[in-house]
Amino acid sequence: MKVIALLFSVFSITTFHRSLPDIQYPFINSDSTIHLPLGGNTFARNSTGKSRVITNEGIENWTNHEVTFDTYFRTSLPGSVKIKLKAKSDGQSQLEFEINGVKKEVTVKGSDIQWYETGEWQLQDTGYIKITLSGISKTAERFADISDMKSVAQPLIIRLHL
Repeated sequence: MKVIALLFSVFSITTFHRSLPDIQYPFINSDSTIHLPLGGNTFARNSTGKSRVITNEGIENWTNHEVTFDTYFRTSLPGSVKIKLKAKSDGQSQLEFEINGVKKEVTVKGSDIQWYETGEWQLQDTGYIKITLSGISKTAERFADISDMKSVAQPLIIRLHL
């Protein structure tokens, strides 16, 4: 009798599970934008103490190609992230962005400050994410003046299978 009751329970649960649709949380799938002011959130590497390249206004007077910058942001869900950069340059500069070992390049040109798309990365994990910024080439004395970054994230859809 216990065997029959156990089989009936397993059959009932399996049938009930198949009749339920997947539950999605659509509010989790919406884009979220994080504003990243560089002053206070960015750290310079290989910078000498004499030249101050990070100010309250962001990255300024960046002339040395050996100086790189690390900016951090936190994510609570894995998914895709697009990074935008608010910058200007006296000439034309080629910059490199790296997240989790994946590098992408962007060209900054023009003396008017504007937003530039740097690329899209897939984040497999949560927590603090490091963006490394490097200068590749420049046609003027400075690489670029950069005041802000934006992180536009679209987390993966979370599905519950009952």
